[in-house]
This record gives sequence, C-alpha cells and structure tokens, in this order.
Amino acid sequence: MSCIICGDAPTIKSHLIPRTLAREVQVGKAHAYVRSSNNFDHTQSGIFERNILCKTCDNELGKFENIAATAFRKIREEAKNSALGEYTLRGASGDDILRFVAGLLWKYSVASTKNGRIDLGPYQKVMRDIAFALKPIPTNIDALLCRLKSHNGDDGVFAYRAPKPDRQENVNGYRILVGGIFIFVKIDQQTPRGGALERSSVRGKTNLPYVVLRAQDFEEYRLSASLAHDGRLSAYLDKQDG
Repeated sequence: MSCIICGDAPTIKSHLIPRTLAREVQVGKAHAYVRSSNNFDHTQSGIFERNILCKTCDNELGKFENIAATAFRKIREEAKNSALGEYTLRGASGDDILRFVAGLLWKYSVASTKNGRIDLGPYQKVMRDIAFALKPIPTNIDALLCRLKSHNGDDGVFAYRAPKPDRQENVNGYRILVGGIFIFVKIDQQTPRGGALERSSVRGKTNLPYVVLRAQDFEEYRLSASLAHDGRLSAYLDKQDG
C-alpha cells in the first residue's frame, strides 16, 4: 500500500494512540482498552493501522507526539499536589500540542471502522495540513487541557480513550484522554464565552495552560473504574500481572 500523505511505499504499522502514551496504561505485556461504553479488548502492541503512513510521514507525527508526552508527564508531576484550578506549564507551546492533536484526529479519520474511525468532514484536510504541512492553525481550532486527578498526590494514568464527538460551552469538538490529560478539541467557528475554554485555551500560547479537575467527575474515569471491577476484565488483568 502507498502512504496517504506522500504516496510512497511501503506503509508501516502506525499506532493511533502513540505508543509512548499507550505504554503508560500497559498491564503486563498487553494493553486493555475500551472499544465502546460496554465492551473491552486487549492487544499486545497497541491499536494500529498498517496501510495509512510510510515511515517518514509517521516519524513527522512522532515529533509532536514526543513533545506532547513530555509535556503531559510534566503536568502530572506539577499537578499531583496542586489544588483544583487553572495553571500554566512554562516552556511548552500550545501550538505544538494542537499539532499533536491534529495528527491524532487525522489518523482516526482514516482508520478502519473496527478501530474507531471518526468523520471529520471538511476538517480532515485542515487537520492533515496542521499536522503534516505545518500550516498556520486556524482560529476555529483550539483545545482545553485538563489534568484529571483521582486523589491528592495522584501523578498516574488510569486509561486512554479514542476521540469521541462532544460539545462543550456551546462549541463542537472531540474529547480525548491520553497521558492522564483530558483534551477537549474545539472544531467550530463559534467562540466560547465566559468558560474554561475561553480562559485556558492553548492556541498561540508560548506557555501551556491546563486545568486540574477531579477525575471522578468525568465519564472516562467512571467507565474505567466500572470496567476495572468487571469480573472478566479483572481476571484478564490479574493474568497479565502474573
């Protein structure tokens, strides 16, 4: 198969959730991951597509994936004993995080249905241009980063979740959970008014805004907790832990 971006062959295994982030929720030799609200599966090597990117184009995304992974680990460390509220990670660029997010959304827009393909419509090309061509980020693309903590001193990662359509503060977008960070990606011409997205959005910021919130208030945490207590999943995880 030929690369969707440059046309070169061959393509490689391209991980949808970057391997460096997926490993943070690895149990034993495999990952447990949510396919839907009531189903789960496991995989030895993460979720990937074989026929979308060549090695060179995949490595282009990898640059921003590594930047995001480093920033998210620093946020978890800074936030572990912090009160709930709004903070800033110095020295991390908001636009770099948006390019990471754009690449992730684009990959899911060309993924197979079984791996959670999403329909970005006209924004598929926009995300491709942001991630691969490094074009300026349009004003209608932005994001809010939230560190979800289950308790004081929490610097861990409890799950990852593929992109899901969402609407927050009267704007449309997607919600993603990676690296212990809940990300709401705004893909909308409308401008949020008077909320966290307006105050703490990341586009154009030379220091990275983020918000510390209770994990228990988010469906991603509640779903993860509920699956962890499911007999079948518990048995699987226990087996992987040896």
